[in-house]
Amino acid sequence: MTTAEQIQQVTEAMKQTNNKRQYERYLAVRLRLEGRTYTEIAEILG
Repeated sequence: MTTAEQIQQVTEAMKQTNNKRQYERYLAVRLRLEGRTYTEIAEILG
C-alpha cells in the first residue's frame, strides 16, 4: 500500500467519525504520513 493510499484511507476515516478526539488522532496520523514533524503536528493540534 502506497503512502497516498494510506492518506486516502485515513481521510475517509476522518469523514466518518463523529468523535472529536478520534478525528484529531486521524489528523495526526495523516499529517505524519504527509511528512510533517512531530513538533509541527503538536503545534497544529495545540
